[in-house]
Amino acid sequence: ARGKLYKDEFGERKTDTLSGDELQKFFNILEDSIKVLERKLVSSM
Repeated sequence: ARGKLYKDEFGERKTDTLSGDELQKFFNILEDSIKVLERKLVSSM
């Protein structure tokens, strides 16, 4: 899938060849979001 075009949330065409740093940043944000969601789920039980 390297170099395949995709559209981001703004409809801009980009390639899916992310650098390691961007990838790491993305996963960190994803992890944080999951932790927040888990906390909300637990506290609402």
